Amino acid sequence: MARYFFNSDNGEHVEDRDGTELPDVETALAAAQDLAEELLAQKVVHLWPDGVLRITLLDETGLILAVLEMTATIVTSPAIHRP
Repeated sequence: MARYFFNSDNGEHVEDRDGTELPDVETALAAAQDLAEELLAQKVVHLWPDGVLRITLLDETGLILAVLEMTATIVTSPAIHRP
């Protein structure tokens, strides 16, 4: 088992100092997505009006393995129509 770290940023950087032991990178990637979904569901993250949620997945050496980034933008132009 390796230790993975999930740092988050939504205007405020939150560093995961403890990490989580997981069997492999694929499991850690799924955990990063679960964390993003949890933060959004709990409305801890405020994406509106022009926010960004970033989850950075690192291994125990500090190597960045993946970055999950979600953005939200309010479209104010009436020129964009959905068919």
